[in-house]
Amino acid sequence: MQDIIIRDVRLLGWKPAGKEVLEVNFDTPIEWPINWAADKADAYKGDVRVRIMAHGFESYIRTEGSDANGMCTEKHIYSQGGDGIQFCKENITIHTIGKFSKWKGKMKMIELLSCGAAYITPGKEGKQGDGNYFCYRFAQITGASVRASTATQLYSYGTKDTGITFGKWEGMVYTYDSTGAVIKVEKEPEA
Repeated sequence: MQDIIIRDVRLLGWKPAGKEVLEVNFDTPIEWPINWAADKADAYKGDVRVRIMAHGFESYIRTEGSDANGMCTEKHIYSQGGDGIQFCKENITIHTIGKFSKWKGKMKMIELLSCGAAYITPGKEGKQGDGNYFCYRFAQITGASVRASTATQLYSYGTKDTGITFGKWEGMVYTYDSTGAVIKVEKEPEA
């Protein structure tokens, strides 16, 4: 299986090592890496794993209460993820994953090497902020297995020779099949 790596350079480190690597930034239209990966997948006859390296977005929960004087208070509590991925100009969120339908049936696996991509923020179930919902919809839209973690991911910036190194997954890692069903749950597996 051929790895196709797409890294948003806001995830600091050296360019990833590999034969098929594309780097994007805040100004890259999301269609560009989508089309690039689809073309690469065609060249490899679908025997590919796409690895997206980018920051995961935290979600927040707004809570209200009152202080000792009865005054209304409001707090924003940030979760450890579940709100999508910082990727290109548009980001990858529940609202933009439809753009990845061009990948339908072209890839075997998509790995989201991002913090908390599969994390379910309490109170956000079934909507923006629910990483489980995000991942299973991504799998359904692309027709590929999707693998992502619920936890903050640690990685090494690498060197010019080795490139950024993702290393071992942190936390619980879920694999969704092309229907969106969870088919595997692993605790801190090798990447």
